[in-house]
Amino acid sequence: MDRKDEVMEAVKRGDVEGLRGLLEADRSLANARDSEQGWPALYWAAMYGCNARSKHHQPVVDMLIEYDAEVDLFAAAYLDAPERAAALLKADPALSRATDADGRTALQSC
Repeated sequence: MDRKDEVMEAVKRGDVEGLRGLLEADRSLANARDSEQGWPALYWAAMYGCNARSKHHQPVVDMLIEYDAEVDLFAAAYLDAPERAAALLKADPALSRATDADGRTALQSC
C-alpha cells in the first residue's frame, strides 16, 4: 500500500494519530487523491462524517486543513461551509457550473 492509500484509509477510519504521522512525514499528502475516483482526502473525511448530518470526523477534517488541504467548492459543499462556498463563487462565478468526474455540480455532490 502506498502513502496515498494509507492516507485514505486513515481518513476513512477517522485515525487522527495515524494521519498525523503520515502528514508530518509528507505535508503534501493532505491533498492526496484516491486511486479510484480521484477524490481528495478532504472529500472522504466529509463523506465519512463531517457534514451537515454528522461531525464524527471533524478532527480529521481539521487536521487536513491544518496541513493545507485545499477547500475547493466541492469540499465547501460537503463540509456545509456556505461562507467558503460564497467566497469562492464571488471570486470566480464560473465555478457555479463546475462538475466533478461524474458530471455532478457541487450542490448535487453533497
